[in-house]
Amino acid sequence: MSTQSFAQIRWHQERLGLMLVNHQRDKFFLHADKLLELHQRPDEYLTVKFRDRKPGRAIGYHGGEIWGNLSADSDQFTLTLYLWPLSQNAGFDPVHGVPVGFIATQKYTLPVDELHTYISAITSMLAQKQGFEELYRAAEATPISTNTFRRTL
Repeated sequence: MSTQSFAQIRWHQERLGLMLVNHQRDKFFLHADKLLELHQRPDEYLTVKFRDRKPGRAIGYHGGEIWGNLSADSDQFTLTLYLWPLSQNAGFDPVHGVPVGFIATQKYTLPVDELHTYISAITSMLAQKQGFEELYRAAEATPISTNTFRRTL
């Protein structure tokens, strides 16, 4: 069985990100800003999600704190997510340089060229977001005339 994970660029509740799935049946929506930050700071542990104020009400996602770490070798990136209990803040052992007290991890592995393609596309989408939205709204407000479309054979 392949250990490669899969991803798609998606919008979720007005936020751009990468939907990740792996062969352990884990799935995670990583917001674009967090993906870019992880990519710019490889091998560091970064907060991907803060604990919810009322974590017990989380439905369909983990309500506790989540950290991420993106590491690379010659042909693949591995994103490791560390999930803490709902009622506990994340912990870090400065002596060993590792997170402590987490209750689960999720790993997502993507080929280097694939992740670079996602990063490039997301960067372009974020840079063009305002201009795209303005033109899109203008296009929706423009009445359709018979001259707008050409007949093709």
